[in-house]
Amino acid sequence: MDSAIELFEIFVQEDLFLRLATPSDAPALFKVLAENRAYLAQNLPWVNNYSEADLKAFLTEAQAAFYRGAIFEYLIVKSHKIIGIVELNDVNANERSGEIGYWLAEKFTGHGIATQSVKALVAVLSRAAGVHRFVIRTDPNNLASQQVAKNAGFIYEGIRREDHFTLNKFSDSAVYYYLAQNKNQP
Repeated sequence: MDSAIELFEIFVQEDLFLRLATPSDAPALFKVLAENRAYLAQNLPWVNNYSEADLKAFLTEAQAAFYRGAIFEYLIVKSHKIIGIVELNDVNANERSGEIGYWLAEKFTGHGIATQSVKALVAVLSRAAGVHRFVIRTDPNNLASQQVAKNAGFIYEGIRREDHFTLNKFSDSAVYYYLAQNKNQP
């Protein structure tokens, strides 16, 4: 498959794929976010104050950033329904690295969908975009997200103390990494 085309839609498994997010996806994606706001806010506190207009503005910027190679924002689609997001952001072209983020509607968690989506994203972006180092940062208490990282072949690197500022406080992150040349490549 042509790597440029592969970047727009990524096959994960039967009835599950990743599709590049666009601003026109904002209403459907916001519906999923709004329906899962209480669940998602446990680990993503920004969702409490996030509007559909905010989401559309973000997706507009993400689409422009995609063409600069700075953000790869994908919808997780199952049975033709948007169920979440997986992304590579904070892309550093010189270092060939970026940070993976993801979230799923609550009823789709615990089935390996996030893990499979992360593995597919890593496989395609290492090959088609030349990304070498992938990082997942998660709250040290978010054991489910840490399990996704481990199941996707990421290696625990350690705790970064007070590395981000959210809701008027500094918080730690558990950091996992994956190098594209690992023998345990997804």
